[in-house]
Amino acid sequence: MRFCKECDNMLQPKEKMESDGPSYLIYDCRTCGYSERARPNDEVDNCVYRSEQTKMSDKFLVDVECIKDPCLARRIGKPCQKCGNTLAVTFTNPSKERMNLISVCTQCTHYWRKDDLDEGEKVEETKTD
Repeated sequence: MRFCKECDNMLQPKEKMESDGPSYLIYDCRTCGYSERARPNDEVDNCVYRSEQTKMSDKFLVDVECIKDPCLARRIGKPCQKCGNTLAVTFTNPSKERMNLISVCTQCTHYWRKDDLDEGEKVEETKTD
């Protein structure tokens, strides 16, 4: 990662095309316009990664350590399908089609996806200092 010598913002890699010669890599500042040429023959320093993600999976993985997070909301009333505990941690997880409500049992860490709160369920407010 490189930073601008003028304004300290991150430099973005860009291809510089010359009309009469081959193109080459430069690092360009989008804020002030400063640019510098990449070091020739330095593959490690000039490596630019590109990541393309075309499909979102319907599968989701949950870090079960989230049950220890005091900032996440707690749901009371809906028993866990695995152990019967009625307290679960909830958070949202976006997918391609919708926003999902994920619940994680605070006892056995079993997790499930849910659309709406069922009747009789309440969301406990969490207090942060």
